[in-house]
Amino acid sequence: MRVGIAEIDGQHRRLLELGKELAEAKAAGKSPDELNRLRGGLVDQTLLHFATEEKLFAEYGYPEAAAHAAEHKRIALQLRQIHARMVGGADVPDEEVMKFQQEWVRDHIQGFDKKFGQWAVAHGLR
Repeated sequence: MRVGIAEIDGQHRRLLELGKELAEAKAAGKSPDELNRLRGGLVDQTLLHFATEEKLFAEYGYPEAAAHAAEHKRIALQLRQIHARMVGGADVPDEEVMKFQQEWVRDHIQGFDKKFGQWAVAHGLR
């Protein structure tokens, strides 16, 4: 899952840790308030990650910044919608959440972010 940019790789690791913490908390039967706190942290960390990437796009003149940022907006909207439903007490099936997470990792991190990492490393960012 490394993209070759230390800051981005660190954020990816943190996002995966938060996802694991949330899954463990849910399996342990933690309270809805605790689960919502963890979900909120995951949303916040995701938005911070996207902002970091977009700052780097601008700073280094990434030519595919617009498409990548549009993907960020799509993911952020979907993530906020799922989170709002959960906080509102809706029963969001685990399968829906897991599918979202798997697609995010497969399509976004291993696709969009990996491509940006390769470009950025070739242009001096590490």
